Amino acid sequence: MPEHYIDFPVSRKDFANWRTVGAAVILRNRTIIAPETRDKKGILYNANPNKLVRDWMLEVEVEIGNRKESSRGGTGLALFYVKNID
Repeated sequence: MPEHYIDFPVSRKDFANWRTVGAAVILRNRTIIAPETRDKKGILYNANPNKLVRDWMLEVEVEIGNRKESSRGGTGLALFYVKNID
């Protein structure tokens, strides 16, 4: 199911399958879900329904960093698997 896969650098085809909400952005070489600013949050989700609801696997590689080396920390990270985004 390539429509549920995102890899970097991101292709135009990948952009068509993914959406962001809030502070999240998809860049060519990475996705930022929560920027280095306190109390900012975002959502990254796939625009296509999962047809394999009983037989699927999630593999995520996450880098948590502070490139600005600021003293501000984030407020957390969570992963949810939901049917609809409201």
